[in-house]
Amino acid sequence: MAITVEKLEIARRDFERNDANHDGLLTADEYRQALKGYGVSDNTIDEALNELDPDHNGEITWFEFLVDYVNDVLGRKVAYLQMLENLDKTFKEYDTNNDGKASAIEITEALKNQNYSGYDIESAITHLTQHYDIDEDREITWNELFISLIRQFEH
Repeated sequence: MAITVEKLEIARRDFERNDANHDGLLTADEYRQALKGYGVSDNTIDEALNELDPDHNGEITWFEFLVDYVNDVLGRKVAYLQMLENLDKTFKEYDTNNDGKASAIEITEALKNQNYSGYDIESAITHLTQHYDIDEDREITWNELFISLIRQFEH
């Protein structure tokens, strides 16, 4: 089964719907309440919480949730928390106006600011849009970048 932008958006909505206090985190209680609504047993919930909350702080971040979701969909461990944090940092460097999309202009600016001299920036932009711009709108979203990365592990 493949990860798609639509599936990622559904996972995000599920996460946000179960975040009762809207603080961007799922507490163990919020997660427990959500699963109890589906008739999941306490033992199964405890096992899931143990996997979802690797630092055992009683809170599940979106990235922790996403790692578990992707690994579950693909049936093997391919996503890691550090990978998502690095991806997020890189995306934020490219999305200079913070609108959730990195345009060719923003990526060009970011590459120039990173002293990407010696590289053909136009070729880099072409490569990025050909490989990561899933909807071909000449802008790359975080979801598109993430899905493109995960697709490398799907085969």
